[in-house]
Amino acid sequence: MLRRFLSGTLAMLGAIVMMALAPGVPQAIAASTKVIAVVVDFGTGSTKAVITHCIRVPQSATDADAVSALIKLDGGSGLRWASNGLLCGINGYPASGCGVTQATGGYAYWAYFHGSNKAWVYANNGPAEVVALSSQAVGLRFEDKGRGAGSDQRPRVRLPRALSCSNGILDAEHVVRTPASASAWIAVAVALGLLVLVIPATTVVLKIRRRED
Repeated sequence: MLRRFLSGTLAMLGAIVMMALAPGVPQAIAASTKVIAVVVDFGTGSTKAVITHCIRVPQSATDADAVSALIKLDGGSGLRWASNGLLCGINGYPASGCGVTQATGGYAYWAYFHGSNKAWVYANNGPAEVVALSSQAVGLRFEDKGRGAGSDQRPRVRLPRALSCSNGILDAEHVVRTPASASAWIAVAVALGLLVLVIPATTVVLKIRRRED
């Protein structure tokens, strides 16, 4: 009978571990995050390649959070801001200045866009003010002679490609892998803790029974 109890206990602990690490756990984690399409175009005056990737971020993340997370994941320096909240630089470009007025006219600044399956739409606010949506891409393009208006040039990426991650096609190299949830690891820890207690206790009981026999 004791052996049956021990076998049953071990089976139960194994089931707890398996349930904690089952596919349903990553699905629950995915529900607390979102995948955002990010396009960063450094403009014609830079030799930097256009960034077009997907990034997994918390549900509360803004467009700026998504861009910053992707740049840092690539080993970049993230975003540089002015004291008034204006986005000045992305991954060290440009190295200095912010919304500089050019002698030839226009502004040198990062233009901000939202992309749907229809078109890029110029945003009049800032990326730190908008909660990121999986249904639309975040687009940023550096303008050498921008006007701060909807006439500024769009990112040089076709939207069906930019929105691929909202259709479930993720860039494996640039998606943050979310680890198992805390509750899953707690369940594993509890199971292992019970196992540590059950085995010594069972050993003691067996020794006592042998002496009685």
